[in-house]
Amino acid sequence: MNNNSNIDVADVAHVVNNDADVVDVVDNVVEVLSLLKESPHKTTKQIAASLAISERHAQRIIKKLKESNKIHRIGSDRSGFWKMIE
Repeated sequence: MNNNSNIDVADVAHVVNNDADVVDVVDNVVEVLSLLKESPHKTTKQIAASLAISERHAQRIIKKLKESNKIHRIGSDRSGFWKMIE
């Protein structure tokens, strides 16, 4: 699914820790960003199902993206959406 040319892998590579399989993790981060860009209202459960990863793994990716100021949650967990920070 890594077909979104607007998201630069090098830009998100610093989001992941070096103790994991970095290539797969970076691909997952890029795919999560791509999903959120297409559908900002997606939940962690929907992201996990779309990428065939655990919900906990999706939560960790979201947390790292928030900490690195790549995404920001607007509104509540139930009715809010994700905003991409350029």
